[in-house]
Amino acid sequence: DMSYVPGTPSARAVELNRRAIDVALQAVAANPQSAIGHVACCVSRGRLALHLDNRTKVQLARQAQDDVRTALNLEPDNDVAHHLLGRWNYEMASVNAVVRTIIQMLYGTSLMAGSYRDAAACYETAVRLRPEYLIHRVELGRTYWKLGQLQAAERELETAMGLDVPDINALLQKEDAKTMLARLKGGRPGSV
Repeated sequence: DMSYVPGTPSARAVELNRRAIDVALQAVAANPQSAIGHVACCVSRGRLALHLDNRTKVQLARQAQDDVRTALNLEPDNDVAHHLLGRWNYEMASVNAVVRTIIQMLYGTSLMAGSYRDAAACYETAVRLRPEYLIHRVELGRTYWKLGQLQAAERELETAMGLDVPDINALLQKEDAKTMLARLKGGRPGSV
């Protein structure tokens, strides 16, 4: 994913992710009963949201949730879809009440609710379905940390450190895992 390469300008990342959404929508149109296109739409919308204004982020969050729920309806054992729903829950849970109120006032729409417990459950399912996938383990570890389950977090992060790195996303996640483990082992857990 070129939009994650360090030094990629935001405008280029927007362009790449808009193109990725277009391609994913073509995949959905070609085979609407396959989860793959819906998963790709969700991923691309999430990555695009990182570079856009708040109103658009809210719209993309709603669309991404629809994408991942459709994917799970089509393929309940899709580990990536469970991971994405976990990520969605984690991100929604991270938005505080003040920001939620401001979004309601400014945009006339409420932000969907999410929870760290729901995120953990989604990541646990993803790990059960594909235990060797580094990214699932790192995000489950991060979520356990957020929930104050530090031993479980350390276990998942340690496991992740021994897994293969198939792409740049996994490489970046492995770096996060290393940093989090150092903080946990150094007695400085703080917040994630």
